[in-house]
Amino acid sequence: YLRDYYLLPEEVPAYQSTDIIMALEYADRFARAFYRPVIFCIGVGSSFGSHNGTSPLSAYLNRLGAKRSRVVVVAGGNEGNTSTHFAGRLDPIGTKPAAENGGGQGLIQPGTGTGQYPTREEIEIRVGEGERGFIAEIWGKAPNVFSLSIRSPGGESIPNTGIRVDRGVEYSFVYEKTNIIVSYALVEGSSGDELITLRFANPTPGIWTVILQNDSGLTGAEFHVWLPISSFLSSDTYFLQPNPNITLTIPSYAEDCITVSSYSDRTNSIYVRSGRGFSRGSAIKPDIAAPAVDVSVVVRGLPGEVRLGRMTGSSMAAAITAGGVAQLMQWAVTDKHANYLRSSEVKNYLIRGAVREENLSYPNRLWGFGRLSIQGVFDSLAGA
Repeated sequence: YLRDYYLLPEEVPAYQSTDIIMALEYADRFARAFYRPVIFCIGVGSSFGSHNGTSPLSAYLNRLGAKRSRVVVVAGGNEGNTSTHFAGRLDPIGTKPAAENGGGQGLIQPGTGTGQYPTREEIEIRVGEGERGFIAEIWGKAPNVFSLSIRSPGGESIPNTGIRVDRGVEYSFVYEKTNIIVSYALVEGSSGDELITLRFANPTPGIWTVILQNDSGLTGAEFHVWLPISSFLSSDTYFLQPNPNITLTIPSYAEDCITVSSYSDRTNSIYVRSGRGFSRGSAIKPDIAAPAVDVSVVVRGLPGEVRLGRMTGSSMAAAITAGGVAQLMQWAVTDKHANYLRSSEVKNYLIRGAVREENLSYPNRLWGFGRLSIQGVFDSLAGA
């Protein structure tokens, strides 16, 4: 029923957060009896959620990573260039443009704005042929309040909705086969921020426009809109004016986890699809970058046969980082040099040992604190 609600393609793997939590909990409990360190490598992610580390899965990973001899490594995702994120700021309705009010004074409603930002934003979503449907999430930081209207490719419109109760309203178009459910949560349960969810079922191909306005009376109200990750969409569904930042996937915004972005170790250049930071609350993510392009891996072959292949993506970067962390935990816990390490401490070891370029500033939206180097970690421990 969740696959049906989220309109996910049948052939694409998808998991509930609760299933992932159960798997992690099983592994954690299994390892306790052996008094061994455990590195949890999370190679999956989603664009659904607050993007500031407050999701239930992120909260669980923080608790898990806070335990002694437990380290959580999370892939940053492959959404950096997929045009699935939009961001903007709005001044309140009734605010005069700066050119009219003498640089921000003399507003219609005194004290409500400077006229620096528009009072409404037209967010254009290009929907491709054969798109079954999708969900878009609009997030606004409390105490900002937003309302919206929607215009179809044929010009038919849903009037501005200012619903403030936690329920959904369904709309059907006269000239389109599309069905849209608009759901408002003025106070979303995990973050406390406003969440507007748009569910498009059987959307007509073409340009859909979401017109957003700021009803809070506060200036420069920031908002973000995310479409599903690209594997949950047709290749031709995207924002026409996307923002590539804050495209790390959830749960990689969890504070006490090691979040990994992706680069090519052949060219020392960032992988074009690598997710980018920082978080919606400007927290520093990613933490580190690791190789993810044409990584040599074992692939399935005949029984007893070992075959090598190559794979690309952020899961490869997370796996390589988890292997490096295992080396560090072998030295620290198994060899009894530092028995009490946990995720936050290991993350700082990796940051200290990271390779940084002179022409870049750090922390960086693409690279975090630099490129992964386990040798650099041990060099820093040795005082080299």
